[in-house]
Amino acid sequence: VVETERHRSFTRSGDDLVYVAKLSVVDALCGTTLKIQTLDRRVLAIPVVECVDANSQKIVGGEGMPRASGDGRGDLIIIFEVIMPSKLTPAQKSLVRAGFFYPGKQPSPEQHAASAAFLNAANHGSKGWTIGFAG
Repeated sequence: VVETERHRSFTRSGDDLVYVAKLSVVDALCGTTLKIQTLDRRVLAIPVVECVDANSQKIVGGEGMPRASGDGRGDLIIIFEVIMPSKLTPAQKSLVRAGFFYPGKQPSPEQHAASAAFLNAANHGSKGWTIGFAG
């Protein structure tokens, strides 16, 4: 009898390995590159270029466990978990709303400033929330 040893980053599903990637809302919407260390200590750089929502999956072929038949390897299944903030200030709520104004409409000066600040936040993390917006 062969027993599977527990691992802190992966669970096994047959020949596939399952990895849960925790993403911020910004990374889930705008994309990121995941760096995942494999069981054989390689580091995979997995681009996430599409918007993802909670529990959506990305499959990386051939990065799972060796098949018992000796014919290749299983897949790496990445399951996305999106980390939502527990609360937002009124200014942060304005930024989020402004970030999603309808294309084709002329943004108000406040929406324009908030959109610039929203991009700043996306590029500079939590520090960016306070740059360029006084709402």
